[in-house]
Amino acid sequence: MVGGRDIGLFVGGFTMTATWVGGGYINGTAEYVYLPDYGLAWAQAPFGYALSLVLGGLFFAKPMRSRGYVTMLDPFQQIYGERMGGLLFIPALMGEIFWSAAILSALGATLSVIVDININMSVVISALIAIFYTLVGGLYSVAYTDVVQLFCIFLGL
Repeated sequence: MVGGRDIGLFVGGFTMTATWVGGGYINGTAEYVYLPDYGLAWAQAPFGYALSLVLGGLFFAKPMRSRGYVTMLDPFQQIYGERMGGLLFIPALMGEIFWSAAILSALGATLSVIVDININMSVVISALIAIFYTLVGGLYSVAYTDVVQLFCIFLGL
């Protein structure tokens, strides 16, 4: 899946963690925990994330790897056909689009505060930077950027 490249356990763990606990999650949780009407009850996502990773690893990882599936939609497509696989792709696509929007919004909001520029401009700049380093460096640039991101999150918190 990664073209024969090996990013190692350390970088792989960091990039997975940074993907799950990225800027959208950190900014959103901090915002809602701070608001008086919401509080700490809105910080329950880490428990759901951890539970989903454990359950997915225990019950789904081995059978899916043994059957050669690449995505979570592959078993549904095999059982129900290509049309149902295509239909189920729509919510997955929407989830990825909204997740990307949340990440860019969080990065743009942070950049907007630090550099003191318009938030719309900072989101566009953030998107262009992410596209540039992904095109130039590919998988490695994304993985190592995630490592840097996680260190920044630790320091920032």
